Amino acid sequence: MAALLTCWATSSVDSPSCAQTVQALTECMRRAPKSSKHTNTINYHLARLGKFL
Repeated sequence: MAALLTCWATSSVDSPSCAQTVQALTECMRRAPKSSKHTNTINYHLARLGKFL
């Protein structure tokens, strides 16, 4: 990402010289592992604590 921003800073955003950097970033983002969504446990804890109130 930093390499792409540097390339854009030294030349224009639509510059063909940055195409290789854009392609490299695209491939890197495509291969990134998908993070699992964390479940919210607030309802579980509220139900447990509700018995004591």
